[in-house]
Amino acid sequence: MPTTPSFYQFLQQMLGTAPEPQSQLPGDIVLPGTKPAPTWTPEMERQIETIARLHRIDPGMADRLVRAESNYNPMARGTSGELGLTQLMPETAVEMGVTNRADPEQSLHGGLGYLRKLIDRYGGDTKKALMAYNWGPTNVNKAVLTPPTGKKAAGQRRARAYAAKVGGER
Repeated sequence: MPTTPSFYQFLQQMLGTAPEPQSQLPGDIVLPGTKPAPTWTPEMERQIETIARLHRIDPGMADRLVRAESNYNPMARGTSGELGLTQLMPETAVEMGVTNRADPEQSLHGGLGYLRKLIDRYGGDTKKALMAYNWGPTNVNKAVLTPPTGKKAAGQRRARAYAAKVGGER
């Protein structure tokens, strides 16, 4: 039986600021400009650790990647079409054999498998692999040849900060 939305939810819907319903739990009210609370569970932590080890990824790094990408929300959506715990793009999901990016197990296998592929591609350079995961391999490869400027330079700075955060640098 559907629940009646609160007055605040009604106003959010009318103003077009209502959060996507699939990204929150029933009854949750998310204020505009805030993120839903993480949906971390001990079971999810065990799943991340198990799948990380299968793909030869440090479990701590895998956990930081999931936290950075989705804050443990399997329904998290990005602004460029990325979705799921590891924020897979549709093309990457197809490449990695993922048929349902919102499924936590598939997302973890796809995202951590892709990270392993990038680590191997960059000769074990985890920092470069994490930058490629965040910014895209094409951008990382181009930046090696020609230092980026403008928006691309800002993207490179964000990718470096992401690599440091997920890679565990202090």
